[in-house]
Amino acid sequence: MRSFLVSGAALLSAFASIASEAGPLPVLERVARSGLAQPLFPVIGVDPTCKPMGKVPISLVETPQNGRVTIVDGMDFTNFGPDNPRFRCNTRKFPSQVLTYTSAPGYVGEDKFSVELIDSFGAPLRREFHIVVR
Repeated sequence: MRSFLVSGAALLSAFASIASEAGPLPVLERVARSGLAQPLFPVIGVDPTCKPMGKVPISLVETPQNGRVTIVDGMDFTNFGPDNPRFRCNTRKFPSQVLTYTSAPGYVGEDKFSVELIDSFGAPLRREFHIVVR
């Protein structure tokens, strides 16, 4: 599972640079089984000393038409690249908020939703999820 890491993380940096460009929202593609809760994306806030930064504000901007999104507390590893000062944080789990999608019972097809996260500098970061439900 990939992590969204707040305060200068690799994914946050990529997310922020994409979010600042004009045009459509960046899209994450995922597959979910019909009617079952599918974890999609852990959101983790960690500072450069590997200290947890607490919960990241997350808002649902566009709701899915054929299911629901919940945020579940979890524990996940970070995934910083070797050139990132937080690379050493990857050896342990941190508190996370996991975006989870559950389709309507029996639904098969496509769905989508959008979320907005607020980073440690107050910048809103948006991402769209495209879900294929099987």
